[in-house]
Amino acid sequence: MAPVTRPLHSPSHVAVIDDDLSVRRSLMSLVRSLGHVVAGYQSADGFLAEDGLQQCDCIVTDIQMLGSDGIALKREVVRRGSSIPVIMLTARDDLALHARAKASGAFAVLRKPFDVNQFIDLLERALEVHFPAS
Repeated sequence: MAPVTRPLHSPSHVAVIDDDLSVRRSLMSLVRSLGHVVAGYQSADGFLAEDGLQQCDCIVTDIQMLGSDGIALKREVVRRGSSIPVIMLTARDDLALHARAKASGAFAVLRKPFDVNQFIDLLERALEVHFPAS
């Protein structure tokens, strides 16, 4: 399958999924400040129900949420044949959880609170992987 190409100077579309409204708003504001288009969702199920997968280039999701968690979301993304990178966030310091998240194919797993510069770097790298330079 040929890599997806993005039109020159076209902003990336990032989905932010977190059931904590304050975290979701903060992440959305940060992503928007980087020049990307951002959509926020309270749950993975809401993201999938609104067909958010067809409208984004990268997913940033909490792992623990009501309904489907971030790991289940990543598995569904793969099941639907998408290679969209998924950055997972968690407040839990649980090595087994981190290992399960990475095993699901997560692009990265960050523990909250995380370094903003590290997040920005991971987001930009995830978008570069999804849209390789021509």
